[in-house]
Amino acid sequence: MTAKTFERMASAHPNGGFLFLAQTEEEVAKQRKAVWDMLGAFGKNLTSKKNLTSISFPVSVFEPRSYLERIADGWWAAPAFLSKAAEATDPVDRFKWVITFAIAGFHNTCAQLKPFNPILGETYQATFGDGTQIYCEQSSHHPPVSNFLVVGPNQTWRLYGYGEWSASFRVNTVKGHQRGPHTVEFSDGTRITYNLPWMNVHGIIMGERIIEYEGPMAFRDEKNGLAYLSLSLSLS
Repeated sequence: MTAKTFERMASAHPNGGFLFLAQTEEEVAKQRKAVWDMLGAFGKNLTSKKNLTSISFPVSVFEPRSYLERIADGWWAAPAFLSKAAEATDPVDRFKWVITFAIAGFHNTCAQLKPFNPILGETYQATFGDGTQIYCEQSSHHPPVSNFLVVGPNQTWRLYGYGEWSASFRVNTVKGHQRGPHTVEFSDGTRITYNLPWMNVHGIIMGERIIEYEGPMAFRDEKNGLAYLSLSLSLS
């Protein structure tokens, strides 16, 4: 059997993970200075596995968006892959399209700057080019919880769920996770659920700035007997 070789994207690190290539020395120095300033201000609280969502950060580490808008970055492939899933008549093919959609969004969520925490009751609405509608709302401030609903054209599919975001500092790495169920529901009543893995941002203080995803993803379609598939993402 001949092994296939697939072309890797330019930002893929040789040892795995997403490598930030567009960094300037000025950007890196600015971000790392902010981290050192925080280490000095918060001391051991910053490195004691405390949830970073409860700590105030300097504005220099933020991007001009809130988390409600940021989470939609991972759904960029919904018009392509979830529409294919809705058209599929074979449950296994549909299952594969949903898995493809979930994984395809990871590289588009690799960003260095932190989004602002949404205020309680804040909402975000958007539309993809094919007419897919996005609705997000912040339902809790402490802990931060975001609810979302994404509706495909003609309501042939819906993606909904919620996420509770947590993050902690590990010496040279920030470890983050969006905990909560994701459900893709189709017009015939099929529901496929899955969870997201952990995200690790390395090189916070020194070394190359690399993002990797870690941990298992469980996909379930109980209606069609595809009850469990564990996709394990491991660090290199």
